[in-house]
Amino acid sequence: MKKVLIIVISIFLVIILANVFYYKSLYNKQINYIVTLLNRQVQIAGFSVDSTDSFFISDLNEISYSEDPGAFFTNPDNQERVVDKMKVFYLRYRDFVAGMKLYDNRRNEFTLKMDRKTGEWLEQRFVLHMQGEIYNMEKLVEENRIFEYYLPVIQENSTVGNLVVTVDYENYFNAIFSGFNLKDYQWQWVINDSGQIIYDNTQRGISYGQIDRITLALESVSVGNLIHNAVIDGKDEGIVSSYYSTQLLQRNLGLVFSAPTGVFRDYIIRSSLFIFIGTLLSILAIVYVLIRYLKKRESENIKVSESEIMLHKLIEEMPVGVIIHKKNREIMKANKVAANHYSYQSGEEMTGIVFPETTLANVDEYFSKNLGGLLNPEQFIIIRKQTGEVFLYRQSIPLVFMSEEANMEILMDVTLLESARRQEQVE
Repeated sequence: MKKVLIIVISIFLVIILANVFYYKSLYNKQINYIVTLLNRQVQIAGFSVDSTDSFFISDLNEISYSEDPGAFFTNPDNQERVVDKMKVFYLRYRDFVAGMKLYDNRRNEFTLKMDRKTGEWLEQRFVLHMQGEIYNMEKLVEENRIFEYYLPVIQENSTVGNLVVTVDYENYFNAIFSGFNLKDYQWQWVINDSGQIIYDNTQRGISYGQIDRITLALESVSVGNLIHNAVIDGKDEGIVSSYYSTQLLQRNLGLVFSAPTGVFRDYIIRSSLFIFIGTLLSILAIVYVLIRYLKKRESENIKVSESEIMLHKLIEEMPVGVIIHKKNREIMKANKVAANHYSYQSGEEMTGIVFPETTLANVDEYFSKNLGGLLNPEQFIIIRKQTGEVFLYRQSIPLVFMSEEANMEILMDVTLLESARRQEQVE
């Protein structure tokens, strides 16, 4: 029973170690998978932002180069063509553009917007009370969280006005990230070159740790990843983040895709727990059956042991010689009567020796001469001693002794009978 307990404890420890190894291996695989996935997704989003930044300015300049915005307020034909160009540009970047306007140095201004619900264009032309500031260079201006990109309108080598695009970063990032946001499993956020979060679609008020590491990394690499902590709903949790360095209208930005590690950890723990419990129950069932079997065997062994004790006692008390030997004739048990026949002090002295049988040569010849071949010589043993010959009648009985096949030889002393027979022959 003690061995069984040791085996059970050993198996239990092996299961625990196997589950720990399985958990770590599966957890690392899950983390590597999500890192690879986030890296690929953040690069896809980053390439889209890079493309927007690259073509946005060139497409906006194309309006100035192909037409003459400086003559917008004086030439109706020119005005119509410029408005058409502005609408095409607006539609191309409708997720980023919130409105457009064109004004000159004579306080004339034209605004263009589109109702996002109905798709209708809203156009207005009016004269300003005060002349708006005219920028001689391309510039992104932020005012009350509204960003406006100014493009100079050149006429006869001088700046006569500005073509202005109002951009909506939040709406743009909502559109870019809409296909990737998975609520509690994956979300996106954007930081500027100062480490300030300018966009976060989690809407959960997450406080991120080690943002400075991401900001510093974005200065030297275009893409990377980091496992760090964040405070989510007041709880400190581990997250994995992949980031991408990009630029959008003169703003250095970092796109960040994040996913919580706890979701994968909890899933793996649940899976490992089910496997562990299932394996443990199976082992317990096997152990239960094994214990039942061992108890049955133990009960049987006790019965066998009691039977053997009884047989030992019976052999010792028998008035005839008894020898039990294996198939190779090695003696396993002998009583005192049998020991006396072979001139031993006790049966224990005979244990382990080879069953000697007769000590007289030419036994078959003896029986042939004296008994006329009437008896089977194999049923008799003749032992020669100093006082004469001892005649033993033997009876062999096969049996199982001490869980081993054996033979029990019962030896009856018939010396007196043989002497009487000889005397009768003499007379």
